Amino acid sequence: MPRGERGEPEAVARLVLPWMFSAEYLADEGRRERTARGLAATAARVPASTLVRAAAGMRRWIPGAGHAVTLEAPAAVTDAIRAQFEAG
Repeated sequence: MPRGERGEPEAVARLVLPWMFSAEYLADEGRRERTARGLAATAARVPASTLVRAAAGMRRWIPGAGHAVTLEAPAAVTDAIRAQFEAG
C-alpha cells in the first residue's frame, strides 16, 4: 500500500501512548520505548482509512456516551501527547 494511504506508524503510536497508558507506566523510558515500537509495528498494518472510520464512529458515539469517555484530566493528556511528539 502506498505510504500516503497509511498514518505514520511512529506518530500514531506516540499519539495514542498517553491515552492508553498511565504516566507512571510511561515514566520508565525503556518500557515506554518498547511499547511505542510495538504500537508502531501494529499501526504500520492499519490503513489510514480504518483510523478515519474509527474516529468517525467515536464522534457519532461520544455525544451519547457521557461519562464513559470524559477525560478527568484533559490538560494532562494534552501535555503528555505534546511531550511524546516533542520527544520523538
